[in-house]
Amino acid sequence: MTIEQIIKQDKIFENQTVTYLPLNGGFSNETYLVQATQDKYVVKINFNQNTYLKLDRIQECLAQQKAAALGVAPKVICYPKNAEYMISQYFEGHNMTYEEIIDANNMLKIIEILKGIHSIKGVNRECSCFDLIDRYAEGIKEFKISIPNGYYDVLKMADIIKNRRVKDRLNNNRYVHNDILSNNILFDGQKIIIIDWELSGMGDPFMDLASLAYSNKMSKAQEELMLTAYFGYCDKEIFNTLQDIKYIGMIREVVWALFYEGLNKKSVNHNINYREAGLYALNRIKNGYNTLWGD
Repeated sequence: MTIEQIIKQDKIFENQTVTYLPLNGGFSNETYLVQATQDKYVVKINFNQNTYLKLDRIQECLAQQKAAALGVAPKVICYPKNAEYMISQYFEGHNMTYEEIIDANNMLKIIEILKGIHSIKGVNRECSCFDLIDRYAEGIKEFKISIPNGYYDVLKMADIIKNRRVKDRLNNNRYVHNDILSNNILFDGQKIIIIDWELSGMGDPFMDLASLAYSNKMSKAQEELMLTAYFGYCDKEIFNTLQDIKYIGMIREVVWALFYEGLNKKSVNHNINYREAGLYALNRIKNGYNTLWGD
């Protein structure tokens, strides 16, 4: 479905003057800012990656609705029965910068948002960070992607960490966003909003914490502050778990990129060489790093 077809057929745009332009930032679907006579909207057109990820689009919309009710996601305006697309309220903000994210006051706000997300109930969607790695890896195999050196080694490490995490019954099996990266965190100077709920589901809450850490080259002190804000304390076990899941996050970056190399999706929202992105993350892991950049 195209943006032109959506504007023509969706009742929300009836009898309105409508213009649109692509929104940059997302790497998996097509998103547009639509300016109508009455309001601004974001239209996300879903691509077919969820066929491989086995994630229900209707439940994604429900998750965003529940998060919006908590004040931490854009309001869902409407979506068709098949959820081929979703129309949300536009939030006047920008992607949070590294400096904004690591600011202590903003960090505390983000942690409170994550606590709210992890309290969401009633969404029938199973998707842990380990599920994502497995499903991306299945797609890579199906697409017959050329496998780089070291790929299977990191997948073995993912299984080792998974076996460690299943023993933690207290801090597990919560509703998680699974993609708390800067391109999904919007900020207007006061309010923080989380977008793109495509990968959300029941899983490991450490993934949302680890996403912040591995994508923002946090120092040990910053990670300890984040963990203390979330748990009320930070001991060696919690800190080491964060390091494990940061590693899982880096593996996810590898398999995500190679999966999309095979999916071969041309998007209006970005221009990215998926294989280069996957090799970059894999080389970071092989060189002993569990962050996307920094030493």
